[in-house]
Parts: sequence; C-alpha cells; structure tokens
Amino acid sequence: MAPPRLRPPPAPLSAFTTIDLVLLSHDHFDHVHPDDVLALGNSVRWFVPLGMAPFLTGLGVDPDRVTEMDWWQTQAVEVEVNVRGKGRVTKTLTVACAPAQHWSARSVASNQSLWASFVVKGEKNSFYHCGDTGYSRELFQSIGRAFGPITLAAIPIGAYCPKWHLSNQHVCPEGEKAPPSQTRLAISSRPPFHQMRT
Repeated sequence: MAPPRLRPPPAPLSAFTTIDLVLLSHDHFDHVHPDDVLALGNSVRWFVPLGMAPFLTGLGVDPDRVTEMDWWQTQAVEVEVNVRGKGRVTKTLTVACAPAQHWSARSVASNQSLWASFVVKGEKNSFYHCGDTGYSRELFQSIGRAFGPITLAAIPIGAYCPKWHLSNQHVCPEGEKAPPSQTRLAISSRPPFHQMRT
C-alpha cells in the first residue's frame, strides 16, 4: 500500500538495460514503491537494512534474493558486467551497509525497520549511496575511515525545509551542512540529488 504518485518517475524501469542490485536505504514512500518492487521482483538482488525484508517478501520477492544488513556489515556479491573486448565477465563487489542520520516509517508506527546508507566497492572504484541523511561530520568521517576512499557519491540535498525540523534528516546544499572535504570520504565526484517518487 502506498499513496498514488503525483508525477511519473524521471525514468521508467524499462529505460535501464540491466539492473543487478537494488540498494534500499529505508522504507519511506519516496524511496521504495510497491510497483517498482513488483516490476523488478526476483530479477535483482535486494540489499536492505534490518527489518525491511518482510516488505519485499510480502510482495512476492524470494527471501533468497534479499540480504538484510545491519550497520557496518559487509557482503560479497558476484555480478556479471560487460568488459570491452571480453564480453560478459563475473566480478565480485563488496556491499557495505553504513549508518545514516534518518528514520523509517510506512505507517503511523515509526522506526520498525532500520535506515542506512550503502557503499559498493569494486576492484578500483566505489560508490556511496547516502540514501537520506542529515549532515553529521562524525558520521561521514566514520564511513570514510571504514570504507573510503569513495569514487562516486550520491548525497541527497532536498526536503530540508523548514530547516528547524528537517535539516537533521536531510543534507542542506549550503554552508556548514554540506559535507566538507574533511569528512574523509575522499569523494572524487558527487552529483547532488534527492529522489522523489511520490
């Protein structure tokens, strides 16, 4: 059950040629929609914070396709990738679950499942999926020490007004709230985003 979307997704799932892994940071409606879960189903591997597996399995996803993770846990996963001149090659990635400064809820009962961010590390590069989080220098430093350096980071900016209420849950784009270089994430590239699915 979810509220109806007010606008279509920026890109339909059919626009993506291959999806191997789905990283769900938390259970808010703008981050996971039942229609998307039904469309992807067992064709992908799902990595979710503790407590989110029942939502997916309740929509028909095989429990073997879902990996629930606690903060600081890592999991190796094999994926097939296209390599120029070699065709499809199996590579091992490490998916790491990291903390986020946020919360979870799909009903009036809050925090029935964990919320998280994820780092996916390959042989040479890594990707940081921040999910939703408020700015915390200590948080980013801890993630950087554990899983850095980060090649590409998706750090959300948006839904931070009114600041007195939401800036602790969503990163602001300006000033002291933007993650500075001293966070030790050592990010090579970080395009700003905030996914709004509703």
